[in-house]
Amino acid sequence: MTEPRKPTLMQLQFSLPIKIVISSAIMFILLVFVYALNVPNPNMILIAGLVLSSALFGFGGGGVAALIMLGYTLYFFSTDHSFTQFTPDNMMKVMVSLIGIAADMLLVCFLKRAEVQAFTRVDTLTEELNEENEKLQYMSVTDALTGVRNRMALRQDYDSFQGHEVVVMMADLDDFKAVNDTGGHDEGDRILKETGRLLGETFGTSHCYRYGGDEFLVIVPDMSLDEFQGKLNTMLANRPLSSNGAQTGLSVGYVHAVLHDSNSLRTLISVADEKLYVEKRGKKVGRTREFSFEGMRAFLEEMTGQYDVARVVDPIECKILDLKADGTVGLTDTCYGIWKADHRCKNCSSASACRMGCHHMKAERLEGQDYYVQSNPVSIRLKDGSTYNAVVELIDKRAEEPKLTIVG
Repeated sequence: MTEPRKPTLMQLQFSLPIKIVISSAIMFILLVFVYALNVPNPNMILIAGLVLSSALFGFGGGGVAALIMLGYTLYFFSTDHSFTQFTPDNMMKVMVSLIGIAADMLLVCFLKRAEVQAFTRVDTLTEELNEENEKLQYMSVTDALTGVRNRMALRQDYDSFQGHEVVVMMADLDDFKAVNDTGGHDEGDRILKETGRLLGETFGTSHCYRYGGDEFLVIVPDMSLDEFQGKLNTMLANRPLSSNGAQTGLSVGYVHAVLHDSNSLRTLISVADEKLYVEKRGKKVGRTREFSFEGMRAFLEEMTGQYDVARVVDPIECKILDLKADGTVGLTDTCYGIWKADHRCKNCSSASACRMGCHHMKAERLEGQDYYVQSNPVSIRLKDGSTYNAVVELIDKRAEEPKLTIVG
């Protein structure tokens, strides 16, 4: 942005009393000078004060200087300094001086006014230009549809994240093509705008980018992973996206790390994008599956041989289900006890899976070991004919390429 132009001495604005005082002081000093030296033609000196006062203060100062100069002219050329008696020759000099005083004062004052108007116009145009430049700058880094930042802004922001602990998340709308096909592109645009608004309100507009199509990137510096997951879960739970009465899901993949260089950020974006792809793939094939009571027990037995932990939990009660041999279901220990916690997990993957009705994944860390948690919503048909909605949790030590089991 261009810095405001500093006014010159000639462009300074003063109140009328100040103009009168300063102009009078200038003329008084010159009067003392010409009187003390008995200057033969004082108007040659006083004209300088008239011009200076007119140039500095316009008509306010020039008028005062002109009156003072006119008064001294009458005093100087009048007979015995009477102000009223003049010889014909001096009367001619007075008339010429009067015309000269008026002409000089008016010319300089009009020039002063023109200069002030010109510089005022320049300042106005400069301000308008700065506003337009700011608008263009904003438009160049802002996605016009969603109001979040765009890919150009991301390139500009790369260096600002260096040295910070960041959470990088890729987010993508589920079945967005179906929204456009059934509701039209106006409906699709509305969902995109709403997504940008929700992400911006949750994580800050300056940290959200429209990465392309229906895909968004969020980069949040200096925020713990628990705080990020809490904000994300709150957004997904309390502010669902809906189109034509049906909820529109949002798939996410995120990673947490400290950035050391710009290449690290590119790597994190790729990792987050890959996690997003895995979650979307799981959603496509991982819808809620119904099991018979015996089928659920058999499935758990099979998964126990493949994972470190395979269990069924009630995400509402935060309890582990006991599928008893007599065909009934009981609740045992808290599901979060496995993480040596004494309260519900803020980023509970089972609660997310239950809420979203599809496969959900997350990473957990316990005593220096990373674990990979998969949660699959299921419906269990009990022997009395009723159904029990629960979530299958499959927990394994984290590997470079974690196993993926979709219960569906």
